[in-house]
Amino acid sequence: MFQSDGELENDELLAVNVKKMLSIGEPLVHVVGKIEKMTIAYPEHNLEIVRSGKYIFIVKKKTNN
Repeated sequence: MFQSDGELENDELLAVNVKKMLSIGEPLVHVVGKIEKMTIAYPEHNLEIVRSGKYIFIVKKKTNN
């Protein structure tokens, strides 16, 4: 379940793509452990993705350039 707010509110494409990325990482659980946080780095900002129970939170943070 996704909840969005601010600049990322109602960004369905982002939600679908993040869900795909998390599902790709699930088979690695027995190798590297459960994914708790994922960061996607862009030149001007990062997307931090955190899973908590049935919720997935995505936070957009500006980088310090």
